[in-house]
Amino acid sequence: MEDPVAALYDAHAAWLWRTARSLLGTAADAEDAVQEVFLALVRGGVETHELRQPKAYLATALIHAAGRLGRRRSRRAWEVLSDHPAPALDHDHQDHRLDQALASLNPDQRQVVALKIEADLTFAEIGAALDISPNTAASRWRLALDHLRRHLPSEDA
Repeated sequence: MEDPVAALYDAHAAWLWRTARSLLGTAADAEDAVQEVFLALVRGGVETHELRQPKAYLATALIHAAGRLGRRRSRRAWEVLSDHPAPALDHDHQDHRLDQALASLNPDQRQVVALKIEADLTFAEIGAALDISPNTAASRWRLALDHLRRHLPSEDA
């Protein structure tokens, strides 16, 4: 019989790592944050079969772990790093421009963007993870997209 924590890890570690990478900016920090999530799960004696929304639970735990990690290491504001190319940017500059635009989002919007893009959470799951309403999550998403559209050139530019 498979360990339920191992099964949860196998099912969710990849998106948790991508989300942590987006929030913290480095692979090493992402690995540390994901490790903290599962260590806390084991230490806390959480019964994985009792989790009603495991994805939202893990996203919440990741947000907290990333915050603790960021504070411990005195990192600058969380940045969202994405592999999604911005339109009409030459390849050498697109990552830098995207990073700048994403870093200019307020922290609440960066969290929603990371959870939506990297973790592929619904607005209901994002709301549960961040303790906000799904409508607030959707509103932050729309505001972030508007901001990014203004700060990244369009295909016509």
